[in-house]
Amino acid sequence: MLQQTRVETVVPYFERFMARFPSVRALAEADPEEVRSLWSGLGYYRRAQLMLRAARILSDRYDGELPSDPVALAALPGFGPYTTGAVASLAFDARVPAVDGNIERVLARVHGIEDPRGAAGRRAVWAWSERWVQGEGPGEINEGLIELGATVCSLRKPLCLSCPLRSSCVAQKEGKPERIPPPRKRKAPKRVDLAADLFLDGRSVLLVRQPSDGLFADLWTLPLGPARGGEPLGQVRHLLTHRELSVEVWRGEGATPDGRWVPVADLEGWAIPSLVPKLLEVGLPEAMQVDLRWKGRKFARGPASRR
Repeated sequence: MLQQTRVETVVPYFERFMARFPSVRALAEADPEEVRSLWSGLGYYRRAQLMLRAARILSDRYDGELPSDPVALAALPGFGPYTTGAVASLAFDARVPAVDGNIERVLARVHGIEDPRGAAGRRAVWAWSERWVQGEGPGEINEGLIELGATVCSLRKPLCLSCPLRSSCVAQKEGKPERIPPPRKRKAPKRVDLAADLFLDGRSVLLVRQPSDGLFADLWTLPLGPARGGEPLGQVRHLLTHRELSVEVWRGEGATPDGRWVPVADLEGWAIPSLVPKLLEVGLPEAMQVDLRWKGRKFARGPASRR
């Protein structure tokens, strides 16, 4: 859950998830729809799918327990180098690195690796990280380096005078800690124009399930399609990792597509992306706004306008 997501966002999701699935076996036996529902609004939904697959493998092959061997961990769905290293070192005291963005930045500065994101730089960071964890307490070393990067050796304005590694830090000695790593060259998100149809039946809304290989895979949304001309009910902008969606909300008319009628007050129990509450905020009649609930939180509002 913490991959690419802030701690304060994750905490309530983690607490709900663990209350429902307190063990690997409990998760392995879960309905995928319920897993997606509990993940709803957290984003990066593929993480939930991979975790469910991993839980089922662990239940079938390892009696519901995580293997201590880093090689076996790395073979599980969703276990990349960082996750494998974090679990192996923190849970099983294995002497393996767990390089996240914080450790990458700390070691790049300490050892003077100018571009830790290039191929040569990545190899150098991993080589140094493997040397760092060869002593006692590799999990504590990984955890300490992560915490150091998060609190002291920050991307901008690092607190070098408070850093326990400052005497051996190449970047600090050369007066260029803020220049390592170099700024990322980010591509502008691709603009995607869509239309969403809002079909109502009493106090229920029509949801359709999205295909497994497309946008919002396997989640439930309002019927979505290409943008069209005319006067919609409202408009919402929704930012994804590589795409910026501009969605016009229309009053659904004519034949309804195959889907499910869901009371608006029950939407928090469905696997819906955070785009859906935004669409409903601008599209629902004022009298139905009181029915909107979203896991006890306020909606993550994006720039929206009601027409």
